[in-house]
Amino acid sequence: MDPLSIAASVAGLALSAVKVAGFLSDVRDAPTVAGDLLSEVQAMRLIFKQLHNFVHRFANHDKQRISRIDIDGLVTILTGCVCTFSEIDGLLENCDRKRPQLSLWDRAKWATKTDDISRVVGKLQSYKSSLTLLFVMLVPSMAPPHDQTMVADAAR
Repeated sequence: MDPLSIAASVAGLALSAVKVAGFLSDVRDAPTVAGDLLSEVQAMRLIFKQLHNFVHRFANHDKQRISRIDIDGLVTILTGCVCTFSEIDGLLENCDRKRPQLSLWDRAKWATKTDDISRVVGKLQSYKSSLTLLFVMLVPSMAPPHDQTMVADAAR
């Protein structure tokens, strides 16, 4: 997969994350698991933004560091993210997106999806960890200061 295809995938994921986050942040009285999903989607949105910036500045990065990228691994992670966001869309498609206040019927629908939403949250956490590790390995300057020290120490 070339950088342009990766950039397009990341842009689509970022757009999907914004859409899902917008919907979830407007819903009141949703179950706790909806808040967990919102937190993970917002975190993924930030990661997609960083990945988007990285891909657009691809030529400016250290060639040796870029050569460490496992493109197949990155594609696998991004494909998993696309599938997971499609799954989220499916879980939310029957929710009334026009009414921020949940009716009794809407709460019952949410209750039937709690296990599925929890499973999706777990998937997002896994992808978030994988992408974060990728960033720390590739671009230590993007990591918080204490993480840079850990990466430098690990390289020795």
